Amino acid sequence: MKFTNCISYFLAIFLLMTIYNFAESEKGEINNGQDFTKPLPRLVVCCKYQDISEFSRAQTFTLRADKPFNLNEHWVVSTRVDLPYTDIRIKKLVGYRYTILSPKKHERGLSDLSFQALFITPTYGKWTFAFGLKLCFPTAQGKNLGSGKYQMLPTFSFKYDLKNWINGAWCALLVRQDFDIGGARSRRSINQTCLEPIFNIDLPYSWFVTLAPKIRYNWKHRTWFVPFDIQIGKMLTEKMVLSLEYKKRLVDNFPVFRQEIELRLGYFF
Repeated sequence: MKFTNCISYFLAIFLLMTIYNFAESEKGEINNGQDFTKPLPRLVVCCKYQDISEFSRAQTFTLRADKPFNLNEHWVVSTRVDLPYTDIRIKKLVGYRYTILSPKKHERGLSDLSFQALFITPTYGKWTFAFGLKLCFPTAQGKNLGSGKYQMLPTFSFKYDLKNWINGAWCALLVRQDFDIGGARSRRSINQTCLEPIFNIDLPYSWFVTLAPKIRYNWKHRTWFVPFDIQIGKMLTEKMVLSLEYKKRLVDNFPVFRQEIELRLGYFF
């Protein structure tokens, strides 16, 4: 069975479950960690599979830690650290066939470490704003495991509450400008804009669905990358959440990946 067929069946089953359960409702609201304006201290384990191109596949294991700090009664700063470990397989051309390199020749090791801090404003009616900075460090242990550059990503975002329309629904837009500020001269320079529209619905029985495609524009080549993105998750307990995210390219004039699936398990403190 093809990988894409498995995903299609999973999404179909979930949609049937959603239609069946939507007539039911739960009392009270549970913070499942999806709303970036309501950060929680948590530890997340992420397992991601990437179909990067015809020539390469990658599996990444990421350890993520989130910690919010209250600056005063209204302002909050949310911090995040990501430590990824990647195993990438690259195919080589043998005649007219592509052959996967042997396991001993896989490139594997730590990828680029990243740190993020977002300042979250008080809520103004249905609006909440956030701004901050993400930094990426060239800690990768192999050439294909990271960018080789120090990266700075100024970030601005806003959220609009849609609970008057559907309880537990909200939408947001996150904008980042990604550029390098140093690193190996032999590596490609980075100058990209990332637009991430987000739409989230909290469903009955502690389920949730999030649509959050990360649209990229490469200023160097003036090309776009637009994916489809859906994340489905459920609160297993009051302190544990499990989610599955699937992404597939739609417009890839600026190629990033062909498709991607990521499983996350988070624990709230």
